[in-house]
Amino acid sequence: MYFRQMNNNEIQILGIQFLELGTIISDTLMGLVALIFFRKLKKHTKYKYNKFFSFFFLFFGISSLIAAWAHGLFLYFDIYLHIIAWILSGISFYFLQLASASLVINAKFKLKYLIFIKVQLLLYLIFLFLFPSFLIVKINFAIALLVSIIPVFFMDYLKNNQKYNLFVIFGILLAIIPGLFHKLDFKFAYIFNMNDLSHFVLIICTYFLYLELKYRFFEQKELSKETKVVV
Repeated sequence: MYFRQMNNNEIQILGIQFLELGTIISDTLMGLVALIFFRKLKKHTKYKYNKFFSFFFLFFGISSLIAAWAHGLFLYFDIYLHIIAWILSGISFYFLQLASASLVINAKFKLKYLIFIKVQLLLYLIFLFLFPSFLIVKINFAIALLVSIIPVFFMDYLKNNQKYNLFVIFGILLAIIPGLFHKLDFKFAYIFNMNDLSHFVLIICTYFLYLELKYRFFEQKELSKETKVVV
């Protein structure tokens, strides 16, 4: 038999058993959406800010696609595909932090901030190697978003009235909510669980990040046109 359904969340194709069908679908969708945003930004990397954001979408997208098969083929790869996905995920948030660093004007603070995020990435990789666990990923995720990225975007919003920063802040705060309920025993549509629901929410979050870039880039182009007219 080429195809056999084991239960609502497992299938067997050509003798290969795939687990967590809902997670394969949700992770794949999340990865594809992130890669679409990367492709859209790829041609607009004149500014470092846009370039760092595009790399965030690239690494986040690849890590999500790998995570899809890390779940689906867990019986064959154990935790090793997960670790690869977690490494790429950490790198993606490092680029998001670099994007936020490009908003910092104070040279001394910017230097300290860059050292902080580099040390954070290094420690994340070391701890992930020593104690491979999704808990390490969540701690790194929380530090990157709550300790560095949100404060920088919020201060830039207050100082420079960058209203588009609110897209990033709202998207990040939205991303935190499903993480609080990650382990709840909740299922919908037969194959999706709380983990998958968090992935669907993260897709919305990445869209808010993309919106910030879209409107900021549009404003940059308008300012560039005005400068040329003045000259």
